[in-house]
Amino acid sequence: GEYPVNFEITSTGTRLGPSWFEGTAGGSAVLGKPELQTASVSLRTLGIDIDGYKIVADGPVQADYRNGRLNLTPVWLSAPSARIRVSGNLPLAADQPGGKISIAGRVRLDEALKGLDVEAGGEVNIDAAIVGSVRQWEPRLNLTLTNGRVAAKSWPAAVGQFTAEAHITDGVLRLGKLTGQLGG
Repeated sequence: GEYPVNFEITSTGTRLGPSWFEGTAGGSAVLGKPELQTASVSLRTLGIDIDGYKIVADGPVQADYRNGRLNLTPVWLSAPSARIRVSGNLPLAADQPGGKISIAGRVRLDEALKGLDVEAGGEVNIDAAIVGSVRQWEPRLNLTLTNGRVAAKSWPAAVGQFTAEAHITDGVLRLGKLTGQLGG
């Protein structure tokens, strides 16, 4: 016979390595069958601290798995130098049409590279996605650097007024529009 099982786990102030979170997870399955029928995660707080650099979710993080698809409600992740939005859905089952997890936002290089032996400035705009399914996925990436500046003590001169573009499509990395001024 079939034995349906429902479960729910509640987390309060949980720390796991450099991350912390609080919320609930639950789902349903049938004993004796290897697949999960449904699952959901709802986190009131989520963060990670990497050597003092904290990344936190600006609001609740919600994801669910139903009918062979992972669905992620849009969430903003913030750090001192960045604000990134993550959203979308991706099929986990082979018989589902493709999906897309989108990642978009901006990163300020002055804060992101703080602590390194380099002075940097400018802003990187990110437009990325994972397209397809978990079994057959393809990364897509568009990066645009504007108002860039890079200098290091070991370099004879800084590079300023730096702009660059990078794109990944169909497994190919393309660099374009790379300009800068030496000593700028």
